[in-house]
Amino acid sequence: MHTANSVVYCRTISQEEAAEGYFMVLKDQLAFFPLGGSSFELSQGASNWTAKVESRPCTCRGSDKPHRHYFVHCGGLKTGDTITVRKDTRKAKRYLMQVRSAVAQQGFCG
Repeated sequence: MHTANSVVYCRTISQEEAAEGYFMVLKDQLAFFPLGGSSFELSQGASNWTAKVESRPCTCRGSDKPHRHYFVHCGGLKTGDTITVRKDTRKAKRYLMQVRSAVAQQGFCG
């Protein structure tokens, strides 16, 4: 479990996230990322792009319990991949992302 003061955000990608090209940001982890929809640089290896936390309304818990889901667009993720996002201590508003593929995890773990 991560707290709002964490220096890392980890998540295993669901089938929906992979299909829609994003990773979810849990509500209790919003403070890890820039607030108020501010953009930030997301870097994975040699790839860099501008990203931001977006949201959309949802009623997955029922129409009597509306809420919002938070996410960051990020293509190329596969179901079961694990992402690790770290704040770059050398550059403000820059986040470094590593992706560990589900296939590599299976080979590593068992």
